[in-house]
Amino acid sequence: MTPEQVRVLDVLTAEPQTLASLADRAYLDSRRAAEQAVHELRLAGHPIISSGRGVWLSTDPAEVTFGAETLRRRLIVQYRTVRALRATARRMRGTPSYLPAETPSLWLDERLGRSQGGEL
Repeated sequence: MTPEQVRVLDVLTAEPQTLASLADRAYLDSRRAAEQAVHELRLAGHPIISSGRGVWLSTDPAEVTFGAETLRRRLIVQYRTVRALRATARRMRGTPSYLPAETPSLWLDERLGRSQGGEL
């Protein structure tokens, strides 16, 4: 365990605190350093939970499970973003314009000759 991780564990409590506050209390250089230490501690098996309220050390297995599911949902959203950006890059390489060849309309599906709400 690194000295930074030890200091983070020393100041983590059951009460949420921001990463900036954690970095300050653990004498780390930045919020990012606190985030990295939390990440590594989680990988080592420490039950560190996070939410919009901050990060904290949990003693409740249900809370740890909920925290894991929250991270899983974020992972899925991020993966969708990765896939969309990769598709955009492929489209940009294959066409002179970075815009899609066809911009779909919300009101008229010209390929079908009818509005999406019904017949024209």
